[in-house]
Amino acid sequence: MSRRSLVYLSLLLPLLLATCKPDHDKPAVVVGVPGTSLPGGSSAATVLPKLLEMTVEGIPKENINIDEAKKEVTVIVPTAIASRLPATMFRVTDSARVVRPMGLDLLHPGSIDLNIGGLPTTNVSYKILLKPAGDLAIGSIPTPFVYETGSRLGLPIYNFYDGSYTTYLVLTRKGSGEVTKINVFDYPSASSTQIVDPLLFWPLIEQYAIPPGEYAVEIQKENGRKATLSQPLLVKRGAPKLSFNGNYVMGTPNRNVALGGVNLFGDEQLEVQLIDADGRESRIKPAEYDADGKWLKVALPEDTPAGYYALQLVRKGQVTAEYLRLPVINSPVQPYFSGLEGYTFDPYAKAPVVVNRAKSYRFGIGPYCLLQSKLKFIRVDNPLVEGSVEVVEGGNCEIGTSALSFTIPATFAPGRYLLVLEGTTYSKLNVRSEPFERIIEVR
Repeated sequence: MSRRSLVYLSLLLPLLLATCKPDHDKPAVVVGVPGTSLPGGSSAATVLPKLLEMTVEGIPKENINIDEAKKEVTVIVPTAIASRLPATMFRVTDSARVVRPMGLDLLHPGSIDLNIGGLPTTNVSYKILLKPAGDLAIGSIPTPFVYETGSRLGLPIYNFYDGSYTTYLVLTRKGSGEVTKINVFDYPSASSTQIVDPLLFWPLIEQYAIPPGEYAVEIQKENGRKATLSQPLLVKRGAPKLSFNGNYVMGTPNRNVALGGVNLFGDEQLEVQLIDADGRESRIKPAEYDADGKWLKVALPEDTPAGYYALQLVRKGQVTAEYLRLPVINSPVQPYFSGLEGYTFDPYAKAPVVVNRAKSYRFGIGPYCLLQSKLKFIRVDNPLVEGSVEVVEGGNCEIGTSALSFTIPATFAPGRYLLVLEGTTYSKLNVRSEPFERIIEVR
């Protein structure tokens, strides 16, 4: 008997399809759909594909079992595995292919779907079942285990992968019994986990108002699996801090600003320092505090000119090191620059921002996208001289991979310019931004 041809499919490489005519050995045949035209000319029966073998990087072969009758693949995940997305290889029967091949995702295992030649009548699906090698457990943590509100909390978790996704960090306060339940994956951009086992959770505990005290810690999964920390978590109030994305917009007429953050309590004797584009500083006392310390409000003087400012938090007379950028606008639709590629915000820097001709630069705007827009470059030494540069529309008004962009033509006169954005809103209003906070030097 000649050897049967095998098709190897890698899930981390571009899809490799190999179709070969069966020899003496044949894949499983299910009679009952006569007349179906199949590769190789068979018309007496529908030939169904089979998954013969699956190998996963970091998982022993004996930990992977294919149940052909149930169309299930059971994978016992070791306590230690190098990746959440391990390289995966399939061995399937002749002419079969994997539909939408993807690497095995231990958080979302899904299924393995096969067919032959794309024919719906040959679709076969194998469900992937994950089983952990041991009990769910919280790994080693410092003693005592102290958490300061507003900071990050990391928890190493062993034997997590079992096909169940939804997971909670449950904190129970000693004495009162008050329970705080935090969905670990509520904020995937910030609570993303390391891809190794032990899985390192970064639940956004800082988003919750956790009062200082002593807490019991438990990890609970939706499928009922639990792990309890053997020692308490000691919660202490951390330092006040603003969490600010730099895109806050000031409206008219009273210029009230709500600033988010953590530990923003009145007993911290807080002030907000405002720094204008010339480096002039002024301090403002908050007009209102959130009871949970998540925000405070300040009222800028009504005569505060529109433009770009820096904010700093002042605690008991001491200025914090972090600068936050605040665009102040004269109307709810006045545009402002939210970012410029290659520019690092520094309220005290005086050197111009250099842009080169014939090179593309991305930038972001707010508070809304514009129907049409252009950039005006106004010469510093002669404001009567200005030039316009076309804005290339992107899929996103904020600076990023799909942001707006511009390219200064090679024929543009070099020199120092003020940068202004002009445009038309979707309601057909003509609008103009305040000049960018730094001079632009075109080279």
